[in-house]
Amino acid sequence: MMQANPAGGRHYAAEAARRLHDALAASDPETVLRLPLGGARHFNPVSGTVYRGINHLLLQAALPAGSSDPRWFTYKQVQQLQRGHTALSLQPGAQAGLLLFPGPMGALKGCSVFNGAQLRGLAPLRPPRQAPGEDGLKRLGNAILAELGVREEEGATPLFDPVAQCIRVPQAGYFRSLRELVAARLRLAAQWAEQREDRPRALRRPRRHAPDDPLEDLWSQLTASLLMGLLGVGADLSAPFRPSGLAVPMLQRLRAADFTELLLGAQRVELALTWLGQLSPTLAALQREETQFIRDNLLPVGEQPAPSQAVAEPAADEREAQRREAGRHALLTEVALLAAPELAHLLAGRFGVGEVLPETDSAIHERFQRWARAEIETGRFDALPADARALFGHFLEQREADVGELLRRDEAQQRRQRMDGAIEPVAEALPASAGSAERLIAIQPFRDDKGGWLKVGHQDIIELGLVDQVADEDSRMTPSAVYLAFDEKAPRCDAQRLMDAVDAAGWKVSFLQYVESRDSQIRSYASYFAPLVGYMPKVGDRLKLVEGVASISSKSGSGGWVVSFDDGNKQRALSSGRFYDFIESVIEGDFVGRPAAAAPAREAGPTPAAPAMEF
Repeated sequence: MMQANPAGGRHYAAEAARRLHDALAASDPETVLRLPLGGARHFNPVSGTVYRGINHLLLQAALPAGSSDPRWFTYKQVQQLQRGHTALSLQPGAQAGLLLFPGPMGALKGCSVFNGAQLRGLAPLRPPRQAPGEDGLKRLGNAILAELGVREEEGATPLFDPVAQCIRVPQAGYFRSLRELVAARLRLAAQWAEQREDRPRALRRPRRHAPDDPLEDLWSQLTASLLMGLLGVGADLSAPFRPSGLAVPMLQRLRAADFTELLLGAQRVELALTWLGQLSPTLAALQREETQFIRDNLLPVGEQPAPSQAVAEPAADEREAQRREAGRHALLTEVALLAAPELAHLLAGRFGVGEVLPETDSAIHERFQRWARAEIETGRFDALPADARALFGHFLEQREADVGELLRRDEAQQRRQRMDGAIEPVAEALPASAGSAERLIAIQPFRDDKGGWLKVGHQDIIELGLVDQVADEDSRMTPSAVYLAFDEKAPRCDAQRLMDAVDAAGWKVSFLQYVESRDSQIRSYASYFAPLVGYMPKVGDRLKLVEGVASISSKSGSGGWVVSFDDGNKQRALSSGRFYDFIESVIEGDFVGRPAAAAPAREAGPTPAAPAMEF
């Protein structure tokens, strides 16, 4: 979704990446992750824009030494303020921070902004709410955690238990301060929230990393840091993040992370904060206090920033125009960075489809991008509380016929692919004869901006003896196929193992149509799990799931399966793409090429899932 500047000039995404990595390498990461002032985000006091997501990290990295001022101005706004306040001036040698916003055709654009501490003669901030004392901090923390509904138990070290769906916290003496204890509890609550079964679909996007990857813990740390800022006591990254012991790999991973990882992770934090605010009335009240603090510190353009002065009509009109433009930019940014797979559930809700091919995903997404840009720039959504997903709903209403035609073509193509890749019943192994037909394997290559796969059948994997050799983290599987990850930098990737095995077996290869997209839906499919290779689900099978034993009762219209649990009080729909992620073991069911008894149980635990881009 990030493109180079099409005009061939300044490359804002590359510059933002460099600025962030330089800041992380040169300072304590806690400095980059905390809020500048207790209870307030970075904001523009002229337009009223609050900077979130990656822009929060960029501005925190650019905050002048010793400054806790959350206000940021463009150079043009500084000039406009000087018209009514001649004593106001920009300090010599002031270093600008960088903001990102969407440009044409999904490219990222940027602008320079200056911190309030770099402006001489600027009116001081009206103070925020006072930080609570220890008793107040304890009450606030307890209230938020109680309202979220998270279950707490005593443990030796602070951790989230995904099996028991609870957080384990040591006794208070384990921590050096009450502030650190509250921060640790909030960090674990953020991990818990991301794996709840009833979390919003926006938070269910597939993780980009393994559950134990340090970056996964980082986003929970950042969420807790921002929550501590809302409490009014500033950030506190609790013990697991400090540079000691196991924290060292996390710091190294953070500094080595590419810009896309930071971009998507920072947005995931914003989605988690929004949802937690919906669950906790106490947290929602703190968020309203933050909004009121920002309103109290808005400045009129072209006038001296004093409450007794009336705002001139032209200045008011200009400020309103700037606010409107800022709102459009924020919405355009969210639309530009909304990945195609995130819209799959909206398509399913309106058209009743399950999986769609990556090329169909991309085509719908590109049409939506063009439509949304035209609608936003004409001002249609200026007065409406719309976000990118709401816009997609409007798009589906207006362009239902066009999208429906794409989906009909997709269904026909999937039907052809299922016929081509259908797995035939396994015949008894017979000695090869000189006149026997040469073995043919159909392989379909897929690729997106982050890597690629070779798609083959379950039977092929079994006959080539690769079941226990697949090792790449990005390899995926569905009941209809296995997707072996391809990595140009890894000479022994799963795709290369496949080609070596095919060559050694003397099989003939038939390459199907090559498919390329920006962000392939294959990444959302179930991770490869060797004990389930060859299992072909059907109605009547009995399965051991994370929640208990269940039987497949029917096949859904979207191509997935509906299971009924043995207690008789619960049913669950399992999508085709992620079907194998839900299964611990097969109790009764058919396997291609080997018996079901060969499928041991996998370690219990919920499937990890992740969360549109807010700037």
